[in-house]
Amino acid sequence: MRRIFCSALILLFLATGRAAAQPALQADLQWGGIYLYQGELLDSLLPEVDLLSDYIGRLKREAANTLSAAPDGDGVSGVLFVAVRPGRHARVWVLAKSGHLSRDTEAALELRLSAMAPVEVGAGFLFGLSFGAWGAAPYDGAGPPPLPPEWVAQIPPEGVMLNDAFIERVWPD
Repeated sequence: MRRIFCSALILLFLATGRAAAQPALQADLQWGGIYLYQGELLDSLLPEVDLLSDYIGRLKREAANTLSAAPDGDGVSGVLFVAVRPGRHARVWVLAKSGHLSRDTEAALELRLSAMAPVEVGAGFLFGLSFGAWGAAPYDGAGPPPLPPEWVAQIPPEGVMLNDAFIERVWPD
């Protein structure tokens, strides 16, 4: 069994009014928790929590726009996985945990969200955003935190730290 060593995994739910103020869209998009895969970076991001919150808000709005433009789905729960590198570079992976997203919709989400300028970080940073669309509840999995298959494929049997070296493995230049 593969083990993942996360220095500190924190499942947060947005406690600000910003999350509740999101309007309902055609995709009936709902947001769940935020997975932070590198808790040791949280302290360094706290002084910039408004910038991180703004970036997450922009990701959510763009995801809502992208899903609203897609053909109606039957209901999908999933996670948007985001890797942010120094120099304001980001990459997004989409994982449907239940239901189905067409490959075109998944590719559009990944392309459009990856193109957005992220918050500046001093080191690589990984997080996930749980969502539900077209009537499905946001993904709320119990047990180990979810990871996209591209990440799982890079984890050796002895486990791995989710750090800059890992980000380089899943997202080489």
